[in-house]
Amino acid sequence: MGKATENSENAALEEIWAKYQADALEIPEHVAIRGCRSLKCGAPVWDGLTAKNWRPCAFDVRPDGTLTRTSHWRTCADRDRFTKPRQS
Repeated sequence: MGKATENSENAALEEIWAKYQADALEIPEHVAIRGCRSLKCGAPVWDGLTAKNWRPCAFDVRPDGTLTRTSHWRTCADRDRFTKPRQS
C-alpha cells in the first residue's frame, strides 16, 4: 500500500471516529484488545456494550493504541460480507 493511500485511509478513519464518538456505553478502565474476527480485516478492537441498547459490540482501537467509542461495524474492512441485503 502506498503512503498516499495509507494517509487517505487514516483520514477517513479519523473522520468516522470524530463523527461517531458515542457508540459505546463507556470505555472500561481495563479491556482486552483482540483482532477483528474477519480474516480480511483483522483490525485491533476491544469488546464493550453499545450505549443505545447495551448489546455486546466490538469497538475500534486507534493505531496509537487509544480506545475509541466508535463501533467497529462502521470501519470494518469486511463489512459488506456481513451486511444482509434489504428486502423491498
